Amino acid sequence: MKKLKILFFVLISLFFMSEIYLRVFHYETLKKFKRDLAYIPDPLYGYRYEANSEQEFIWPDINKKFKFNNQGFYGPDFSKIKKSGSCRIAFVGNSVTLGIRSDGDDNFVMKLQNLFNQANYNVEVINCSVDGKDNDLGNLNRIKYQVAEFNPDLIMYQYVFPFKKRKIVRGVYRDIMLKYDYDMRDSLPKLYSELDKIYSANILIKIYDYSYNVRALCRWMLNNKKTNFSKFFDKNILGIKWINTYVTKGKNWGDWKNKDESFTTSESYNMYLDVKRRLDSLNIQLATFDLGPKPEKFYPINPDFNLDIKWKKELILPNEGHPNDKAQKLIAKKMFYLLINSSIPFEKYKRN
Repeated sequence: MKKLKILFFVLISLFFMSEIYLRVFHYETLKKFKRDLAYIPDPLYGYRYEANSEQEFIWPDINKKFKFNNQGFYGPDFSKIKKSGSCRIAFVGNSVTLGIRSDGDDNFVMKLQNLFNQANYNVEVINCSVDGKDNDLGNLNRIKYQVAEFNPDLIMYQYVFPFKKRKIVRGVYRDIMLKYDYDMRDSLPKLYSELDKIYSANILIKIYDYSYNVRALCRWMLNNKKTNFSKFFDKNILGIKWINTYVTKGKNWGDWKNKDESFTTSESYNMYLDVKRRLDSLNIQLATFDLGPKPEKFYPINPDFNLDIKWKKELILPNEGHPNDKAQKLIAKKMFYLLINSSIPFEKYKRN
């Protein structure tokens, strides 16, 4: 009996010592995630953000609170009506251009605005991006209809070619981000029922929320699904899919992720020309930009502005993988230099 007590004491001590160790040295990778970015499913754009909504984004290397602006984008409020005598530049892209996944408060679009202000240009820079690299169709429609309504002089579109065929929708249920094919929206009640089962396991959720040991075990299994221990755990104790959904706060619904179909080069080019013709009719210039490296293939459209950034480790968040604040500053400086030295007549917007 005495040996059992000693063993129990040792095990409890090891448990609490490991808890302290993980909380001190692995806090960033094991903290509880949160990423419900107020997604609203939209038949035209795939999804959008809820305007004026307070948000909190917690992820490895990132912990920030912010508010989507009055137009439903990340950045300062702006009016649909452009100021008289000013030049308005609108950026449209994925998560890199959106800039939420950075360790700084300002993304490169906001920093670019500061550079124009410091150089005394009457230029307004707005960010009309949403996260997600599978939303080519939604972004093209967003440029064609929503962003065009803001009357920009120039739209800077993050380069992608050819375009993906996916029509992916994002939404939120409880605190889980959902990604599903638009055609599967009628089956959402079944998905909601599955997620309700996850949240009905109150004891398991509380154990995960409070214990860093349990979090470490769960995330180890997610990264090592083929081990015998993970297979046994998945089959006899708790499903790995269940763990993945709760840990990552995300759920892919359907088999869309296994399909990576793109439009042909010709189809993509015609879609691009269709958007460009509409913008030309509104006297809005469209330009593509790429952060680098330079595209290896030659397509009917290539980036008008290529920053050709060498992506070293010092520019990337170590655990999250997106550009850090240092990279955001570099992107803004290179973008500013390329723009003011382009054929776009920014000099006429220089204040006296």
